[in-house]
Amino acid sequence: MFRGEVVNVGPDRLTVMLADDPDTVDDFERLLGGYQIVELQRTGRVALPKLKYAD
Repeated sequence: MFRGEVVNVGPDRLTVMLADDPDTVDDFERLLGGYQIVELQRTGRVALPKLKYAD
């Protein structure tokens, strides 16, 4: 539904990555409200330089 990706799974924890617009991330956070969240990190827009490949 939110197009998140599970990036790490352990016996007692789960790491999920979600990249979307801020409103969608807000909705996802509200959905997780009933769970015991240990850590939550959000960033703003992230820009990476375009890689140049040698011919």
